[in-house]
Amino acid sequence: MIVLDSTTKLLQIILAGAITTNQLQFSASYADYVASPAAFTPGSNSGVTNNTTAVTLVAAPAASTQRQVKRINVYNSDTAAATVTIRLSDAGNFRTQRSVTLLPGEYIEYEDAHGFTVYDASGAAKTAQTIFQAGTYILAQLLADQNFAAGAFATCIFGNEVSDALGEYNPATGEVTIKNTGRYLICAYCQLASAADTSALVTSIFRNGVDFMRVGSQNANNPGAAINQSTQVGGATFANLSVGDVITIRGFIAVQVVGGITRFVGGAPLTNFSMMRVG
Repeated sequence: MIVLDSTTKLLQIILAGAITTNQLQFSASYADYVASPAAFTPGSNSGVTNNTTAVTLVAAPAASTQRQVKRINVYNSDTAAATVTIRLSDAGNFRTQRSVTLLPGEYIEYEDAHGFTVYDASGAAKTAQTIFQAGTYILAQLLADQNFAAGAFATCIFGNEVSDALGEYNPATGEVTIKNTGRYLICAYCQLASAADTSALVTSIFRNGVDFMRVGSQNANNPGAAINQSTQVGGATFANLSVGDVITIRGFIAVQVVGGITRFVGGAPLTNFSMMRVG
């Protein structure tokens, strides 16, 4: 049960980003309890979201009143997925009750006896597995070699887009534009090759054009040691990302012999990238 028991406690609804076409719809019902004389008074509220501006879902009760929340329904009437947060505001201090990504036609419902449940567009309750699968999942591969200049980071253009659940990846530019704030697992592997022995190979995640997190390197701190002409460099990491962040995977090769050709080596098992939201 959610109980609002002071004049400073209320429930709010807020989106992680701007909607595409339609604001999400919500409705709520509650009962106000007053001890003396003992009485229950029903009440309700309905409305729509306002992008990243918080909207009151259930208002605070009057003095000496307990507002018992009985039911909440939030329906995604937009044409794109939306991340919605239902939070308790206690004198301006926020406590998240639920935050979930809803696909078009899906809804989240709170019932006094059962808590929160997410339903798909057909009205069937979603399991933890299906909720996870509804978020970001990207898998892309480089199938043909991509040449680039040595001595500077270059973006790998994973042109073979295998999966992109929310349409966040652009296979023409290699950029991922984040639609939902959250925690992400990013995996990137690049087969880096040079016509001459090289002293450093690096695969790194760039956020908004800035070197953000390196997932693999070979002899990056030992420039005098030559390594193989073709080596797969990469790894996996977690990252906290925000709506609008632009992510790219970039490679770096430092060549000892001037004139060598440097490149990302094409082939699905060699140069690939995957990304999923996990929280």
